[in-house]
Amino acid sequence: MKMDKACKKTSLSFQSKYMTFFILGQSVQGIAAIPLYVLGITFIYNSVATHSAGIYLGTARIKDRESKQPHLLDRDQTKDQEFGASIKDLFATFGILIKNPMFVYLSLSRASESLVMIGASEFLPIYIENQFLLTPSEATTLAGLVLIPGGALGQILGGIIISKLQMSCKGLMRFVIVTSAVTLVLLAFVIFVRCDSIPFAGITEDYGGTGQLGNLTAPCNSHCKCSSSFYSATCGRNDIGYFSPCFAGCTYSKTLKNHKTYYNCSCIKEGLTTSDNQGDFIDARHGTCDSKCYKLPLFIAFIFSTIVFSAFAGIPSVLTILRIVSDKHRSLAMGVTFVILRIFGTIPGPVIFKIVGETSCILRDTERCGSTGSCWIYNKTKMAYLLAGVCK
Repeated sequence: MKMDKACKKTSLSFQSKYMTFFILGQSVQGIAAIPLYVLGITFIYNSVATHSAGIYLGTARIKDRESKQPHLLDRDQTKDQEFGASIKDLFATFGILIKNPMFVYLSLSRASESLVMIGASEFLPIYIENQFLLTPSEATTLAGLVLIPGGALGQILGGIIISKLQMSCKGLMRFVIVTSAVTLVLLAFVIFVRCDSIPFAGITEDYGGTGQLGNLTAPCNSHCKCSSSFYSATCGRNDIGYFSPCFAGCTYSKTLKNHKTYYNCSCIKEGLTTSDNQGDFIDARHGTCDSKCYKLPLFIAFIFSTIVFSAFAGIPSVLTILRIVSDKHRSLAMGVTFVILRIFGTIPGPVIFKIVGETSCILRDTERCGSTGSCWIYNKTKMAYLLAGVCK
């Protein structure tokens, strides 16, 4: 009873202290960002030459040039429709935009791009950490070095290319289709740039036939009374991973050159034996086993290229939206675009990728209060297929 009260109190305390501030912070951020991303983009588009807007987004003469540009849709049907600032007029303008199929498709396209980028920023560090056996800090840093420069480079290059080529609406759409196709091809190659999983006792390996899959306890360690509440990765000389030195049956340990080594491990009978500087034979070491996989540079190259080509479509999509809607509707069109982007991209992105991560987990922590804890071990192959599948 006391445990239940403590858990409930902790949960309520967390919600009351942090969730309110998170929601308030996101609301303020959204209010502050709208004038910049909606009115700012529209202002730039109306103030520079049409073919130069791409660079700026990544006087009467300009208006004349814009009017001579070919468009995908006939805008004469909306040029005489003038609306005021009332709520009724706002909904009328909104109705016109929603009835424009090209506008809806482009907005959803931008939302899907945002979903992948936001979700990848959440999932990619976990993927790199588990696939290539890096520390959490190393994986997070590496993911940031890939995502941020890759996205920025793609946006800038996309703007420069369409500006130099002075593309029409159809040209912009072709550019988006081609770059998206290249993105999918590169993403398909990412599936094959992965490392093989290391056998893990009790999870993917059954203690040499003496135990059962799904059970960390086996005859060789049953006398140790091991606890699964604390994960301490251990690698045996047999190149098999263990949940902790206790589950490997180790009874003795030393610290040599800041590295923990374990001895007299009853569950480890095979593998190359090496002795320490004191003549004792080492059975296991602290940490995960070396997968002998050296594909990380190749993976980084592929994922960086994928992000660059994916970001190519950002500026062309915005320019196409600005060209296919009436001059009077541009500000509202950009606002609606960002609402769609948030609803179908930014918000569900982390949730979807979180679910993807959960489904590829094969061993997780069960916290003291009974809630689901963090994942300790992932299925590497499943992670690779799910990452590519969701991004597509």
